[in-house]
Amino acid sequence: VGGHFDSISLDRLQGDQDFAPGADDNASGVAAVLEIARLIQDVDLDVTVVFAFWGAEELGLIGSRHYANAARDRENEILLMLQLDVIGTRSTTFPEAFTIDTSSRYTSEGNLVADAARDYTSIRARRSTGEGVSISVSGCRCSDHQSFIDTGFPGVGVFQHIQNFAPHINRSTDTLDKVDFSLVEEVSKASLAAVLEAAGFPARTPDFDG
Repeated sequence: VGGHFDSISLDRLQGDQDFAPGADDNASGVAAVLEIARLIQDVDLDVTVVFAFWGAEELGLIGSRHYANAARDRENEILLMLQLDVIGTRSTTFPEAFTIDTSSRYTSEGNLVADAARDYTSIRARRSTGEGVSISVSGCRCSDHQSFIDTGFPGVGVFQHIQNFAPHINRSTDTLDKVDFSLVEEVSKASLAAVLEAAGFPARTPDFDG
């Protein structure tokens, strides 16, 4: 489970990048990863869950590519890599929508997150053409889950609705007042549920009441 902690302000000169607040892109995703880690740190699961924060995503997925390549060389078994990236702005057109991206090889892993959202939250995965997971041959190539897809691991990216125009992204205006915390909460819930299911936590039973 990962999120990139670097940020960039494309409206400022290269030497002036010390002011790149990155509240939505991607402190929102980092906060979600930290909260998921806090919630499951003492939960008995069937597999190990690794939490990672990537550097230099904005420069070409550099940190995650290094990790994924090293994992491949070690012959690690990765059941799912879930990337949370920019999850704090609601779509003005589809306010209950968020985007899940993966490659056609990993459709079932993407649907795991979509199903978790449907079961436990008020948000729904949506493509530009309707509800569901955004699937392409190779993935969107737009965030760190791509590094894992490219090295043969199941990678799934989770975003706010990707067709939504958000003028603060990658700008010095990406400050905390732009973040919709209710959306971050819902995306975090869906991601938490997907992580737990992938890791073998008992699923909801018919008499589940909470």
